Amino acid sequence: MNEAGVFKNIVGYRRISDNSERYVVTVPHERLDLRIKEDLIEEIGRIYGYKNIESAVVEKIFEPKVNKEFYYINKIKNILTKAGFDEVQNYSFGDKGNVEVQKPLASNLGFLRTNLSDGLQKSLELNIKNASVLGLDEIKIFEIGKVFESLDDEKLSLAIRAVSVKKSPHRRPADEAGKENEMVQEIVDILNKELNLGVLPPSEGILEVNLGELIEKLPEPESYGDVLKLDTEEIVIFKKISQYPFMLRDIAVFVPNENSAEDILAVIKDNAGDLLVQTKLFDTYSPEGEDKTSYAFNLVFQSQEKTLTDDEINKIMEKITLEIEAKNWEVR
Repeated sequence: MNEAGVFKNIVGYRRISDNSERYVVTVPHERLDLRIKEDLIEEIGRIYGYKNIESAVVEKIFEPKVNKEFYYINKIKNILTKAGFDEVQNYSFGDKGNVEVQKPLASNLGFLRTNLSDGLQKSLELNIKNASVLGLDEIKIFEIGKVFESLDDEKLSLAIRAVSVKKSPHRRPADEAGKENEMVQEIVDILNKELNLGVLPPSEGILEVNLGELIEKLPEPESYGDVLKLDTEEIVIFKKISQYPFMLRDIAVFVPNENSAEDILAVIKDNAGDLLVQTKLFDTYSPEGEDKTSYAFNLVFQSQEKTLTDDEINKIMEKITLEIEAKNWEVR
């Protein structure tokens, strides 16, 4: 098919002027989708067949400059996620600040934020409440984003927060700042070692620094290297998060030492049904001089369809207990 034939099939041939250097094509009125030269090029490829067009290596016109801020932001994200931290992204708007929004999205989003710490603290509290259903022993989060002291003073900030919820996410001691500082300090040490970032120690379990200022002091990167490379090619399958509240139960079982926690867990799962969404072994106890061990589990129940009742969960727990006792194991 010659060029004229291609154009004829594309635009319902109207007029083609050929002066051997370029074509002037008049597009019929009904072809509203053809507006720019790229539209026409795409249409030629579709009609002529992309498989019939020979591939060619495009000559590199110039070497793109490495964006320093982008490079170090992603470098820091990689270090943090490798250390077990999860990134959060909160609204840039809040209920307090120095810059008021003329038309806020909501009554509590009327100002530009002056820090990341407030939003990170709310994310932390939400994760603590849901630590059981998420199966978390530690909550380690960070955020990188813009903060606004004024309309003319916009800064790039980094905030990090970490707490332990290993024993009980709903009954945490009132003051754990010392331990929380240690958890954040560990990642600060890693950042300072790998990037010479110069981050100071955290205060009261939270760290927030002017990241843009710190990045300015770092050397210019020569290339992006593997900063955008994923550490794993594992495919993670996400499932829908239930909008209904979860219910907690604890169960502790004495079994002969020849049995393991996995044996108990198998019985629990076989009899709990689909409402059991999370289990966690939180305590092991072996009485001195006795041939038995107690394993204690947190059980989390949740439905995708409704709010569960105590009666429903009690019946499940009764069924589990009966099966355990049928094996001559002892429920504490």
